[in-house]
Amino acid sequence: MTRRDGQPVGWRIDAVGTLLVLGAVGLVCTALTEAPGWPPSRTWPVLAAGLLIAAALVLHVSQHRDPLVAPRL
Repeated sequence: MTRRDGQPVGWRIDAVGTLLVLGAVGLVCTALTEAPGWPPSRTWPVLAAGLLIAAALVLHVSQHRDPLVAPRL
């Protein structure tokens, strides 16, 4: 059964979860791949920001009704 907009009933887009996943993965990967050429004063803040966003993702997943990432993961 679908609604008028074509989405199945009960299906939601977790936009906040999507942005948190993209931000966390992007920042952590950037920090790790660019670390050899970047000074530590640039690498550590980027890595820390990625890890903080990842922590926010864990909090979001535990409280969202239909999260992007399964809480058991």
